[in-house]
Amino acid sequence: MEIITPKEQIRKSFFEKHLDFLTSVAQRRLQEMILSSCVKGNSGKMTDYAETGPIHRTTYSHFLSKGKWDDVRLEETQKRESFQTVTELAQTNRTPVFVCIDDTVLPKTKPSSKAKRPTQGAGWHYSHLEGKVIYGHQIHAAMVGTGETLPSGGAGCLRPRGQLVYQPRRS
Repeated sequence: MEIITPKEQIRKSFFEKHLDFLTSVAQRRLQEMILSSCVKGNSGKMTDYAETGPIHRTTYSHFLSKGKWDDVRLEETQKRESFQTVTELAQTNRTPVFVCIDDTVLPKTKPSSKAKRPTQGAGWHYSHLEGKVIYGHQIHAAMVGTGETLPSGGAGCLRPRGQLVYQPRRS
């Protein structure tokens, strides 16, 4: 019997999902971030990665903001592979493919009139959840999935297809 660690599983999935164009450093950082999110949950803070990972939080921040990796190619590969996975599962199980479109507003602290550097890209958006206009970032995401239910009782195969931050035009 062969024992496969989560790190090896992630490395293998990078290869299977055609992400082997990423450098070893980029693969390692993404792997650490994925494992950290699984262990602790993802709150979107770099300190979460540093608590469970081997390096300082600023290293993760630097990797995401200034790292030398082809994020456009990564996004295109992820879109293609996620859609292919869902359509193959739907064909195998003879279930329909669903597309879920979501717009979420991530609230931010309202900037004061004296703020020297207000939050970049934030604005006023209508939150359907709160039923009012709030200050923050609006994210649009598309997910594709099947109607299949997993044996564990969880939702079927649901994969991200794309996302973008909505930025209204300033006049």
